[in-house]
Amino acid sequence: MRTQDRLKYIRIGIVSALMLVTVFVLGYAIRGGQSEAVVTAALDQQRPELPFEAGVFRRFDRPLDYTTAPERKNTKRSLASYYARRAYSGAPPAIPHELLDPKAFGGASCNQCHLDGGWVEQFQAWSPVTPHPEFANCLQCHVPSEGKNTFRSTHFTGAQPPAVKQAALPGAPPIIPHDLHLRTNCVACHAGPAAVPELRTTHPERANCRQCHATAADSVTAFRRPSPGDAK
Repeated sequence: MRTQDRLKYIRIGIVSALMLVTVFVLGYAIRGGQSEAVVTAALDQQRPELPFEAGVFRRFDRPLDYTTAPERKNTKRSLASYYARRAYSGAPPAIPHELLDPKAFGGASCNQCHLDGGWVEQFQAWSPVTPHPEFANCLQCHVPSEGKNTFRSTHFTGAQPPAVKQAALPGAPPIIPHDLHLRTNCVACHAGPAAVPELRTTHPERANCRQCHATAADSVTAFRRPSPGDAK
């Protein structure tokens, strides 16, 4: 066979091989486009949690119970008493009753009534729900309301509480006038039979409160003692 004929057959073979590869690749692509797409869910992937949203969905099923909770007129809670138990707006409320266990520091003792709320026969009142049950040392911030002669009187005047139901426009969702530090579980104070009537929400089943309600207060920052070099 002549050299020219041999080269001719080699070229034909290469072209045929390229055509077969092209047909195979196109056919595989077409079949792949017709098949059902499958997305593997990363179930074990840890999503970052925003600290100021940590308590929004922690007790999302409780508001459903609040919508069917029986109403009792003797709640013993009003907006005036709500603010009277705080030294200033945003301060931890004082404990208005005797401690069930004076030797306890909180935790299981306080959460017996304040974890999920409910009617307390001993006090003839609905028990308010704590928005942060994970902090077990309750008496570190909440103190009993003991005798008025324990401390010397002062001229201290706390900041005035914010107005209730502030809104940018008529009919708009009211803003959140306080900081969310330790108060990310909105339904703890704004839902349920123990909630103050003026602060009670009409839709406790909608747990994602910050989808509509924006904050107006500045975020709480960590306390730092001033150094000698700080400007006075």
